[in-house]
Amino acid sequence: RTAQHLYEEGYITYMRTDSVSLSNEAIQASRNVIGARYGNDYLPEKPRTFKTKVKNAQEAHEAIRPAGSSFKAPDELKGILADSEWKLYDLIWKRTLASQMKSAKLQMTKVDITDGSAHFEAKGKVIKFPGFLKVYVEDIDDPNQDRDDHENVLPALIEGMDLIGNLFNPKQHFTKPSPRYTEASLVKELENLGIGRPSTYAAIMGNIQKRGYVRKVKGALIPTFTAYAVVQFLERYFTDMVNLQFTANLEDT
Repeated sequence: RTAQHLYEEGYITYMRTDSVSLSNEAIQASRNVIGARYGNDYLPEKPRTFKTKVKNAQEAHEAIRPAGSSFKAPDELKGILADSEWKLYDLIWKRTLASQMKSAKLQMTKVDITDGSAHFEAKGKVIKFPGFLKVYVEDIDDPNQDRDDHENVLPALIEGMDLIGNLFNPKQHFTKPSPRYTEASLVKELENLGIGRPSTYAAIMGNIQKRGYVRKVKGALIPTFTAYAVVQFLERYFTDMVNLQFTANLEDT
């Protein structure tokens, strides 16, 4: 509903699309903002293009982006849009610009530490050039804090040097099952399987809850007894209809 309202008010383009392609108008608008706001160092020589990985993608429309030939900055819309609308517009604006910026350059380091039969490994990561990450840290009060979230800086080390362990912080880890689907991750899985359309995902999420097939607990979708009973019945008597390829094949016909 939030995206629908932004579209109806003329702030973003048509939102029921799987496309990851931008029109020439959008690309030029993005490059104009990037050059003016961040400098030409963040502009690739040629516009960046992408191909969708979604099966049966609906690409009649371009990717969701800020509307128009010149994008309104999120700051211009503060106080005009509702909080949820502003957050979504801010996300779309940043994502659009990031897609047309240079890649970030990272320096990766791996250190192997051995002591007898014990083996330890440390990995470091330093941002040498922020690239598209720049658009995501601009509005943070302390940009270095966000950089710290992306970086893992190792101390100065020399190959073959002896190390002294002053402090050990042991942590025990257990193998965990894959997390339950949320509405967002379930929609993503449906997209990957080629099931449904952007215009139907909201209805699917609503129907499986309204009909008592799942209940939402802290964002996770938990199957109910009804769901298990229905699936077992369908698998026994209507096998083809619960085949994951069934709906995807219908989309192809």
